[in-house]
Amino acid sequence: MADNEDYEINSKSDFKVMGALWKKRGGLGRHMKDPWQPRAFGITHKGILVYYESKTIQEAEHASDGLRVPRQQLNLKESNAMWSAPEDATDGPTPYLIVIEHDLGQRWKMCAGNEKEFNNWTSTLSSFISKAPDGSMSEPPRERPGGRGLSPPPPRASPSPNPKIRKSPMSGGGGGGGAPLGRERSSSEAFLPNPRALNPNMSALRKSKSKRKGKKAPKKSQGLIGSIVMPEAGSTPEMVYMMLTVNLCCILLTFTEPASYESYAVVALLNLALVSALVRRPEGAAAGEAEAEVMVVGRGDGDLFGDDESVDSMDVGRGAADMVDAGKSIPRIENETLSSGESAAMPSFGKADHTLYPLRTVGYKQHKKKAPGGEPLYELIALDVFKTPQRVDGIHQYVNFPTEGVLDTKHPEVPSLFVVNCQFPREKQNVFAEGDGPGASVVFYFAIKQSTIDSLHSDTPSPMVKLFSEWCRIAPDDPTFRARFKAMGFIDKIERFGLPYMCSKYNGKPVLIKKTGTVHRGPNNAYIEMDVNIHNFSYPCRQALTSTLKPMFKEMIMRVGFVIEGQDDSELPECLLGNAELRGLDLDKSTELDPWNE
Repeated sequence: MADNEDYEINSKSDFKVMGALWKKRGGLGRHMKDPWQPRAFGITHKGILVYYESKTIQEAEHASDGLRVPRQQLNLKESNAMWSAPEDATDGPTPYLIVIEHDLGQRWKMCAGNEKEFNNWTSTLSSFISKAPDGSMSEPPRERPGGRGLSPPPPRASPSPNPKIRKSPMSGGGGGGGAPLGRERSSSEAFLPNPRALNPNMSALRKSKSKRKGKKAPKKSQGLIGSIVMPEAGSTPEMVYMMLTVNLCCILLTFTEPASYESYAVVALLNLALVSALVRRPEGAAAGEAEAEVMVVGRGDGDLFGDDESVDSMDVGRGAADMVDAGKSIPRIENETLSSGESAAMPSFGKADHTLYPLRTVGYKQHKKKAPGGEPLYELIALDVFKTPQRVDGIHQYVNFPTEGVLDTKHPEVPSLFVVNCQFPREKQNVFAEGDGPGASVVFYFAIKQSTIDSLHSDTPSPMVKLFSEWCRIAPDDPTFRARFKAMGFIDKIERFGLPYMCSKYNGKPVLIKKTGTVHRGPNNAYIEMDVNIHNFSYPCRQALTSTLKPMFKEMIMRVGFVIEGQDDSELPECLLGNAELRGLDLDKSTELDPWNE
């Protein structure tokens, strides 16, 4: 893209429209495996189209240079620009493709998230420039039923992704089952929609995205995780690298021993196997769409859980009534409400005794001793178990988080709600992690305590409150610091299940969530969601979970806790962020959440 005369932007009020769009890279970047990237766009009142390296306007505003220095800008009028909406939108991640041609260089290609955003952007463009004479569409492209192509059918109600929530007979509480919950997401509430729900031609998107989960990526100047550098599993570059490596190794072997006909036959067979795998690989693996590890999302910039301030015709997104309410999939039963000798019904959940969790103490590096910590920083207020056809990232897009009684931290980094979305696989596992597939999300909702807020604002906050505040500030941009998030799981009376020695040995051992963790931050620190992708755990762990433990979950009582790892004495003693007791979970018979089924 070509630069043109600079135009200074001082605040969001300078924009007539703004939001997040998918943008196709220019130059050689358009031939890369991940040509489409989420970017923050805006059109000023003077007709200057700009975009930023950040994924949302809010991120760009808080970057070091703020909104004054966009990545690129284009004066729509002076560049003789024209816009069009090509009918063949299969090139993009959504059907809502916008192309801008101009006299200054390479054209701009963007994709909106939904029809409302498409109309918003194209109407703003039309107020400054004309639509190209050969533009094939006056309306946003719509999907042709039963086909791969796109065509503009007669006017009708706008289709939108409808996640269907179905209640199982064992679910406690909640509304009626099977009713579709329609909604249309916008960039003001979640920085980008699910491309698969909008464009069936991207059917392999989630599989290819999940295989890159946990891979390191270079940081951008604003601190966001960037594109994946190494080829992902199953992609064309990876298969080519494998072929080159095999052949190089075989060539080197001929220098050590005389080559034989058998060795040449082995080389030929290996190449044949690799070529066969290359040809038969899934479509999504060849496409290789990239995924960032950190996403900043929100439902608005108003009050704690309020709506965004409108900027001219800017889209403000969906209503909370279009999503499922949290805490309706499994009943809550506290142990203190039970009579002597009475056991809680299964399935159910409740608070766990925090004194049963061994945590690091001061001087741990020297003596390696652990002891129970103090009261958790957050209190468990709800829990859900959702059966999903595929791994669901960003559960905030489909669930109304609980807000009743939740305190405002009045802190720039620490959230009022801390949500942990543990994504379990449900089917037999392959040796090589696929990172996705049929699963279940066990979602914990924790609300901050008043005592934590008091410590947070005191002159001498506790070591764990101070550490957690630093984690909230640094972890979204720093994978190393984010990897200090630990999960602990205990199976009560594990000996009665006759499990293998290794399962008993690691019962209650803390697990650092390193490459498999994803952070989603809400607006005004209303919430932080930590997604834990167990689909990408090591094979022995996944195999033990799905084949050995999962069939017994329905008979087990488990205690789960989360903590930020303290390392130096100044960060000790450790203290739980939150904990819970789970009883009799049946992942295969839990409430169904299917965002991809209209």
